[in-house]
Formats: sequence, structure tokens, C-alpha cells
Amino acid sequence: MATAAQLRKISKPILNQHPDLVLHGRWLFRPPIARALIGLFIDRSFAADLCRMHLVIRPLSRLVHPSNFGYAMDFDIEDIIGAPPWPEEKWKAWVEAGRPPPPPVHTNVFDPDFPDHLLRNFNAKGRKFLDQQFDWPQLIARVRPYCIQPLRIEFPEVNEGWAAAVTGDFIQAEALLTEYMKLMPTRAVAAGLLAELKTRNPTAIAAYLHQLEANFINDNKLDRFWQRTPFPFEVSL
Repeated sequence: MATAAQLRKISKPILNQHPDLVLHGRWLFRPPIARALIGLFIDRSFAADLCRMHLVIRPLSRLVHPSNFGYAMDFDIEDIIGAPPWPEEKWKAWVEAGRPPPPPVHTNVFDPDFPDHLLRNFNAKGRKFLDQQFDWPQLIARVRPYCIQPLRIEFPEVNEGWAAAVTGDFIQAEALLTEYMKLMPTRAVAAGLLAELKTRNPTAIAAYLHQLEANFINDNKLDRFWQRTPFPFEVSL
């Protein structure tokens, strides 16, 4: 697993070419952070010289533990480094014209050529991803396909309740989270949101969701990059 200093060295070509980006821990992103942390996440690996890199959207107020992000269950949009093993036409589609394909998924990150591969692949795909603007409907639409379904299909995915809450559909959010808690009664964060939803107090609901955002920001020491923004239902309050 690469150290912080090694990650900075590996990412130096990207940081030099794109000074508006920040490498913080295992995240490469463009501040400020509002609504969601969107960036390149450098995942841990089972070997010191290997890593996986993911383009990730992680809503700050999502109903999971603050430190839980950057993996497939947390909205892994697609790998930026390495050709996916299937289908072949998928990885060919995003290789730059006239250039060789990207390195394999498992590549020695300490190889002298790795930073050049990283920059080339980042410019081909990662930069376009980070350049996008995501309002709330787009953000929810982006993350919805990557939610994990519960064990029993008749129960809703917890983030459907979250999506209804942040957009102000409190009745739907309460109904979904009530059903979810029947399956997962020990999920304290979801239970806390459900309790606030039952009050029908938009100010209290917003405060709880903002506290979830703050928990994630504080847990990952991202305070100086955070821009607190209102949820859609707060605008009309």
C-alpha cells in the first residue's frame, strides 16, 4: 500500500497539470466540496506495489458510516486505471485515439512509467468526469444504479429513503425508511433520520442531514474544503 508521500509523487503529473485539483489522503478532487465528494479515489490493495483507482461520487449526507467510501458499494462509477476485463469493446472505447491501451488493472504503481500512464488516463476520462456539474436530480440519478439492494427484495434500498428526504418528499422518505428499519433495526443513522422525518419539521430534518455531512467531513479531515449548501427543500423555508 502506497504511503501518502508516495501517492503524492505518483499523482504529481496530474497536480502539476491541473493546479485546481487537490490530493488529500486517498482522494483527488476539486474544491470546494458541496453536496458530494466527487473525485478519484486511490483504493488500498493487498500488495504494496498495487492499487485500484476509482472515479467516485460520495454524497456527504448518505446514510453510511463517515469513513465508508471509495469502494464499489459506494458508487464506484468506473475504474480510471486499467482496462476492465470485459467487454473488450468497453475499454477500447475510451483509449485516446492513436495511443496504446492503458496499463492493466494491477500495475506496479512504483514503475517509472506509471505517472505518465496515470496522467494520460486521467485526461482521457477523469478530467471529463470532474468537469461535470451535478445538481441534486443529477446527483441522485448518478448514484442510484450503484446502490446495494437489501437481502429481501420487498424492502427498499436505504438510499431511496435518503433521496426522498433530501429532495423534500418527507412522506415518501418516512414510508421507505420505516420499511427499511423492519429489516435493519440496528441502523442508527437511518433510525435517526426516520425520527426527524416523523416530526415533519423541515428545519430539524435539514439539521440532521447537515450533521451527517459534517460527520463525514470531520471524519476525513476535509473541513477547509467544505462549502455547506442548502438542501432543495431548505431554499423555500
